[in-house]
Amino acid sequence: MPCGFTLEQTVDEAARLRFVDEWRRRTSGGTPRVYAVNGSAYFNRPGPRIVDGLEILLEIIQPHRSPVRWEGTAWQRLV
Repeated sequence: MPCGFTLEQTVDEAARLRFVDEWRRRTSGGTPRVYAVNGSAYFNRPGPRIVDGLEILLEIIQPHRSPVRWEGTAWQRLV
């Protein structure tokens, strides 16, 4: 969740990082999960959108407890 980046910019930058491949290798028997989020809009500034950010994290971390509402607009799975 880089500050000042949209979701699209975050996804583009993450694709250029070499250590994303390292994340894929560093699993503990499971599939790694790496997500990009729109940090600028939902996490990096104070205000009511912080609540939206918590809902986004709930959707990512415990999808069975939340309807998918933010995927594709506020977050995207990278790995």
